[in-house]
Amino acid sequence: MARMLRILVANAGPVVARRLADAGHEVVYAGQAQSPEMIAVAAVQEAVDGVALSDVPPALLAEVRAALATRGAADIVVEVFAPAVSAHEVTAWVGSLFQPGGV
Repeated sequence: MARMLRILVANAGPVVARRLADAGHEVVYAGQAQSPEMIAVAAVQEAVDGVALSDVPPALLAEVRAALATRGAADIVVEVFAPAVSAHEVTAWVGSLFQPGGV
């Protein structure tokens, strides 16, 4: 059985959080309209394995990754999901965390 992950859900709707929770993962919900800095701080403080975002522009994704790297947390995986993410997409992402270079 795969290890259950601790995932920060930020700037994403409840569907993403629900899909992750339904898959058995611990979800830390940071809410909407979080800045990249706020997301990185929360990710580090909560010691998460990954960050799930929803429908954010590429620039915001890059800023989140840069903010994590600044805090020595570049190993935290960041993924962007569509607002109506499927259970299959969540499972595929979680599975990718366990590939070489993953969690």
